[in-house]
Amino acid sequence: MTVNDLMASMCCATRVQQSLFDIVDDGPVEFNSENLIEAFIRFCRSQHKLNIIKWNPPSEGYPDYMLLGGDKGILGYILFSCVVSDKAFSECMLNMNSHSVLRVLQKADSHLDRPVFYVYIIVCEDIKGIYFETNEQIKDRWFQTGFTDRVYTPIFLEMGTVSNLFEVMNDLKKHGVRFSKNTGQR
Repeated sequence: MTVNDLMASMCCATRVQQSLFDIVDDGPVEFNSENLIEAFIRFCRSQHKLNIIKWNPPSEGYPDYMLLGGDKGILGYILFSCVVSDKAFSECMLNMNSHSVLRVLQKADSHLDRPVFYVYIIVCEDIKGIYFETNEQIKDRWFQTGFTDRVYTPIFLEMGTVSNLFEVMNDLKKHGVRFSKNTGQR
């Protein structure tokens, strides 16, 4: 199985329950973050006409990718996180440094004025898929819970699916409007 085949299967189904090692005839294939992100971007371009590019941010704390509109205007920003494991999935595999997340939230509010999508590409023994949350969802969660931990762990069951992500991105592309903070939730 190629990384493109894996990406197509993850983007066309909410969850693929087969083990990565069950679907590869000649042994395990090593998928890495860079290959998965590139395959996702190619899939977005070819199947959804979404233009996602890597850019050189002006400083640390900015997302590495941008979603561009047809007029080349910036519609949103994307931070990718990939989890590749031959073990069963656990939410702690998505842990991020809270200070890094907070820096991005502050940049998004003060400089970007666009939604930031936290996109999680998960390839584990029991779960394969693409899920996301937005900067607004993370802020709402932090304000509601008074979050003070050093580690931020997304709540997997509250994430949007890849089909939700495509809906939101296509809506941004079509209407050029900001999303509702509840749009991404399943």
